[in-house]
Amino acid sequence: PVPRRPAGPPRAAGALPAWGVILLAATATTTGLAALDLGFGAVLGAVALIVCYVLLLRRTVYLKAGPPRPVRRLYLAGSLLLVAGSFCAAQACMLVLGTQGRGSIDSQQLETGSHGTAYYQCSVLTPDGDIEELRFAGPCPAPDGTPETMVYLRGGGLLRPLLGGKAQLEAPAAIWSAANLLGLGSLLGAAVLTLRDARRPG
Repeated sequence: PVPRRPAGPPRAAGALPAWGVILLAATATTTGLAALDLGFGAVLGAVALIVCYVLLLRRTVYLKAGPPRPVRRLYLAGSLLLVAGSFCAAQACMLVLGTQGRGSIDSQQLETGSHGTAYYQCSVLTPDGDIEELRFAGPCPAPDGTPETMVYLRGGGLLRPLLGGKAQLEAPAAIWSAANLLGLGSLLGAAVLTLRDARRPG
């Protein structure tokens, strides 16, 4: 078998900007985009982290030799945690930004997704009098006109309503917080190792 090429010292000039891009891309996709569209945010977040690893760390910072094992492991752990946490990003954002109120079920539509898959989408009448689609697809839990507690953004917005009260969002928000803190902590740990190695002479 061909032995693995040992990791070389990282380029000091490119290490800090590369990690800035990585952390920005990871946060914007797995939190920002995932809160708007779970599937898009999670998938794009995973792709962005893979692309950043290959193009920025492996090819630009470490010059194709590949990062050392501790950096690789921290990067992988951080990426997995951030993508896993993206599944609770909407609940975390709505817990902070949303308002709890009493609205009602408006209607249910059968729609077709981008891949031709049919799915039900439920719309609600918010306490402000706006008709909005729920954040997650699926049939309405009750007939049209049924009163429901929901968390929504006043005046509408990019974040769509969630059925239930804020208390029901606390557990998913806690999962998101833990996953993001650990995930970003792992990436920051990998960044610290990279910057430390870049400052070493020779």
